[in-house]
Amino acid sequence: MDGEGADPYRRVMTVPSTTDPTARLAERCAELVRGRKVVLVGGVLAGATRRVRQLREWGAEAVLVVADGTGTGELPGPDEASAVVVAGPQHATLSEEVASWTRFAADPPAEARQVVEAFDPDSTALCLLSPFALVDRYLSRESLGGRPRSFLALEDKSLNDALWDTAGVSRAPARVVDADPDRLRAAAEDLDAGQGTVWSADASQGMNGGGDRVRWVVTDEDARAVLPTLVPVSARIRVQPFLEGAPCSIHGFVLPDGVAVFRPVELVVLRSMSPRRFLYSGISTCWDPSRSDRDEMREVARRVGLHLLCVHDYLGGFSVDGVLTDDGFRPTELNSRFAGGLSTIGKSVPAVPLDLVQMATIRGIDMGVTAEQLEEVLVPAADARRYGSAYYVVPAPGPSETESLDVAGGPDGLRVAGSGDLVIGTVEHGPANLGSLIRFTPAEMTPGMRMAPYAVAMFALADRLWGTGLGPVEAAPDVR
Repeated sequence: MDGEGADPYRRVMTVPSTTDPTARLAERCAELVRGRKVVLVGGVLAGATRRVRQLREWGAEAVLVVADGTGTGELPGPDEASAVVVAGPQHATLSEEVASWTRFAADPPAEARQVVEAFDPDSTALCLLSPFALVDRYLSRESLGGRPRSFLALEDKSLNDALWDTAGVSRAPARVVDADPDRLRAAAEDLDAGQGTVWSADASQGMNGGGDRVRWVVTDEDARAVLPTLVPVSARIRVQPFLEGAPCSIHGFVLPDGVAVFRPVELVVLRSMSPRRFLYSGISTCWDPSRSDRDEMREVARRVGLHLLCVHDYLGGFSVDGVLTDDGFRPTELNSRFAGGLSTIGKSVPAVPLDLVQMATIRGIDMGVTAEQLEEVLVPAADARRYGSAYYVVPAPGPSETESLDVAGGPDGLRVAGSGDLVIGTVEHGPANLGSLIRFTPAEMTPGMRMAPYAVAMFALADRLWGTGLGPVEAAPDVR
């Protein structure tokens, strides 16, 4: 990744205005909703609380939340928004739930249709859709959010390696093979560098996200367990060596004039050894790689973002997930949407709702900011104000309302705080669409700390308190 000159994956961006971009973005967002009814579509009700309050502060006339579950955490009050929770059938996997989020916008349940029509009989409301929606208009109303199908197609993990190569990004070796047991075993044997291989399903039967269709295979017993899970839902499967190191991500935001690139994010991906699997368990901006590793990750995002812009006419946020190995950052997948780390980064500038900037940008609305300005706003802010949490969806049902406990201890072990204990955070247990959610939120975020050890401690505490049955898990080590 050296050499600048005529490199097509670098651009010089200009700054046309001296007006404060933070204030300008906040005002542009407010202009979208001021004096209007707004309908929030999709997601759990607890996840809408902050947005509801922001919309009301901006002068929205009224807000309706059409949620697909209650969720864990504080709910918006009846004086803040009207709400309907339309719970669908129980799903067994995250991939199934993601597909249901897409259907929730494309084919609204009858109860949702009735509530929206009663709230907005003249069809003048603005609807804000989840990142997983694939429709332009919700119930024939003006809508922002979602994404084009061409953007969704870029998430197919079987296509990512060709994208890294075109963008000039260093990657680990990999092979994409037909979903055939013999071919998978042969590829794994060739690529195993001593710690097994990772098998990832393609998107032929729906988006593969949250590590749901990604499996770590070391032994033949692992392979026998994985084949019935991946082969029926895949046309092709990518095989690559297991990469030791810290799971992490780098995010960018594509605007018509270029790419804003942000700071690294820790992906809390834990490991269970029996059975062998990955557990996606949170996001944090506290973790700090070395300056050279940070620069390498940001260069990867810039190259990928400019490739997306120049080749695919892409706009909006994206993430490049990967592992910081002893050889440096190695990408493993592209998330061509407003990924979770962007929400965490965006919290550093609460006046600027980055997800709403995303919604407007992909619909061609000029938000009055250049890529360079957006980067200059968010990078120092995200470095100065760190956020993160550890969380996991437990398959077993939990409480119908959120239970929150103050906890003491540290990454070597958490306990319910007693009198005189130093409270280091909270652990919540509450409802989720796939079962129940456990979440640890630290009271203080210290730059440099990793969230993964706290997630391990949270799993153990949840097993003791609520019998969640998660069992022992491990955090990936730092190797740089």
